[in-house]
Amino acid sequence: MDKILKKESGLEVVIHRTYQHFYQKKWFNATGGGMAIKKEGFVYFIPSYFNEQLPDSTNVKKIAIVDIPTNIDMCSGIFPLPDGFSTVVHTHSVASIRAANYWGKKYFKSFCFKKNHITKNLDGIIGAKASGSAGDENLEVPIIEKNNFDDIVNAATVGSNVNSVLVEDHGLYVFGETWQQAKVTCETLEFLFELELELELTKKPEAETKQFALLQGL
Repeated sequence: MDKILKKESGLEVVIHRTYQHFYQKKWFNATGGGMAIKKEGFVYFIPSYFNEQLPDSTNVKKIAIVDIPTNIDMCSGIFPLPDGFSTVVHTHSVASIRAANYWGKKYFKSFCFKKNHITKNLDGIIGAKASGSAGDENLEVPIIEKNNFDDIVNAATVGSNVNSVLVEDHGLYVFGETWQQAKVTCETLEFLFELELELELTKKPEAETKQFALLQGL
């Protein structure tokens, strides 16, 4: 997919093709999810109402950064971007919501994963700015309650060393310096959420496994 997008570099094409790719994975759907890219004073995005249809590149809109409302719906598709980041991806995947609810409500307020061969694509992204035990050896994604976009931005860009945050009952937000970085981070995290949830099921006693599966809607 990346090779195709490099040939067709327009942001409308990038957003549309990423949308198609993530829609097939059920990370974007009629309930929400989206991608926004900032460039030269504008933010490009697909409005959330197109999620109920099959959007194409002509449905990608742009809005001047100065015209973005201060109090926006977190699923509107219009995502303001902090300095240093050009892209945000928001998924409504089943795995990200399950991960947020399970680890956020039952255990702790972050998803922490030790670096290994699975996370090698993130080696150039993982920093050491996260709180707690993350540092250089782990990647850390904070888990917060659904609130406002300022909290999401702060948790992802200050509390995470992969510029990401899980929101309970809502999904995943990933910020990237480039759209490629945001896409790779999102795909890696979504894989890890699915993997870790499956491992949780396999290591629990039978009674706990049934309860966990019931809580997660499995």
